[in-house]
Amino acid sequence: MEDGAIVGRANGLPGSRFLVSKGRYKDFAVEFDVKLETGNSGLQFRATETEPHVLVGYQADVGQSYWGSLYEEGGRGMLAQVANEIWTTAVDRKGYNHYLVCAEGTGCGSS
Repeated sequence: MEDGAIVGRANGLPGSRFLVSKGRYKDFAVEFDVKLETGNSGLQFRATETEPHVLVGYQADVGQSYWGSLYEEGGRGMLAQVANEIWTTAVDRKGYNHYLVCAEGTGCGSS
């Protein structure tokens, strides 16, 4: 935590790292503001840890050419990708961007 914000840094890490909630959630909506300087990240949900530092589930993508897209870690890959002409006009690449993720019903991973 820095100045009330969750801050992550990935320089030199061998792979992905996750901040994981101890809670289990069914239907939910979560809103957050995100600023990403380089690379890509996202909000992983309906996910299970299959081995240390490996989650399988959905990800609301953030960064690179994936802003606003839906990705599935664990096999299926990109499920829905936002067109470049949409995300490039909506994203503030140097500032904060607001996300709203709503999950209803069952999906892969935990429910």
